[in-house]
Amino acid sequence: MFTIGILASGKGSNAKVLIEEAKTGNIPVRVGLVASDNPDAGALEIARKAGVPSLYIDPGKYRTFLEVRRENEYAARL
Repeated sequence: MFTIGILASGKGSNAKVLIEEAKTGNIPVRVGLVASDNPDAGALEIARKAGVPSLYIDPGKYRTFLEVRRENEYAARL
């Protein structure tokens, strides 16, 4: 079985389906993390309610890529 991470920035409808299908065994994966660069993303709350770790990734001053320091911090958490 693979462990997957979900990257989301919106309401979380796709994340919700993936989490539910993984928990019921309909897809052979475990959702290990839901991460978002949007602190208000619904996907983060869906993950919390489902008992899946969630992580807000502050993009810093750049919106298109992470600063090296931040990238290293987040990689260490994974």
